[in-house]
Amino acid sequence: MMNVEDLRSYCLSLDADVVEKFPFTAFKYAKDVLAFYISGHMFCYFDINDLSNVTVLSKIIPV
Repeated sequence: MMNVEDLRSYCLSLDADVVEKFPFTAFKYAKDVLAFYISGHMFCYFDINDLSNVTVLSKIIPV
């Protein structure tokens, strides 16, 4: 089973342009959601305290 650091390392290894952010800090129940972006498009996000749900975009979007 992956932990937060394993998943983070994997996402960052996908492309040199991957950026990680906490985009929902203004929301009480989503402040710990870490999101990963490529070319400004979010492709993965999850709560760093609960890895039971990880959302990954699997569709390639032409840029």
